[in-house]
Amino acid sequence: MFDRNNIEVHTVQVVTVSTPHMDKYNNQFDMVVDVAVLDAGKTQTYTFKDSNEIGYTGQLMITPNKECVIKEL
Repeated sequence: MFDRNNIEVHTVQVVTVSTPHMDKYNNQFDMVVDVAVLDAGKTQTYTFKDSNEIGYTGQLMITPNKECVIKEL
């Protein structure tokens, strides 16, 4: 997880990943997955497009690929 505000990178534990499903919160016909991560003792769930390797939520970037974080810097 990369915090773009504080320029901090830290590892989080993925708790669950849902199966791909239609995005029920937007009027787009995108397939999304729900990813729950454990960070500092708290579980947070984020929804990302299924086909993306990078997910953004506010100032956080979540990706399993370190190369993506390096490119973001």
